Amino acid sequence: MFHIGTIIIFVLCLVALISMFWLFIKSQMHAARRVRAAEEHATEVMKGRVGMTHDEFGKRYFSESEAAIASKIREILEKNIGLDIDICPALPDDDLADDLGLGQFDGMDGNFMILDIENEFEIKLDRLSCSKIKTLRDVVRFVNEKLQKEN
Repeated sequence: MFHIGTIIIFVLCLVALISMFWLFIKSQMHAARRVRAAEEHATEVMKGRVGMTHDEFGKRYFSESEAAIASKIREILEKNIGLDIDICPALPDDDLADDLGLGQFDGMDGNFMILDIENEFEIKLDRLSCSKIKTLRDVVRFVNEKLQKEN
């Protein structure tokens, strides 16, 4: 009925499929643990801080010329963070990756944030320069400088 070679190939394919499925499940479990740890860390970092609206954040921590930029960037960060955290208590010098978890969900949230900033402010950001940005304050200053150069 069946040729022995066909049966062996079928069994090998089945074993390979099961192995790939197992590796996929393990990677998803690892990613979920990483995200959960990032959420817990971000929550701990912001514990005890008073939350602010995006506009209050901009006005409190930045110059008049940077306040609107800071407010909008914080709004963009909230949209792109990828974690289930409240960023209202975030401060300008919080590290985007280490303190707020940017990039911990799937690694693409930072790229989407850059795209959203480019679209919002109608500027083009150099990816190499963006890799040096560590805090919300860095983002605000970088975008402000870019806007001033283009005007």
